Amino acid sequence: MAEREMVSLVWHRRDLQIELGYVNGDRERWIGSDIVAATLAGNAGLSPLPATEDAVRWVRQPEPCAAISGLRRGGTLHSHPCVSQA
Repeated sequence: MAEREMVSLVWHRRDLQIELGYVNGDRERWIGSDIVAATLAGNAGLSPLPATEDAVRWVRQPEPCAAISGLRRGGTLHSHPCVSQA
């Protein structure tokens, strides 16, 4: 089975459920501690979000657009290749 790319992880404090989100495919649900969840998230390169009373979340940060640096050098938003020209 091919390894899937993880994009999010939620650890639910009350039932110790770990919810794994992937780029493609269904979510997986496991039972585990906060240490297991943090280790999985760290191994996947996910970044933590502020924790809530009920859950701790980690997500993959979007890749920065390399051309955004052109805006800092005097380019315009209309010339930015990541912006639709429609």
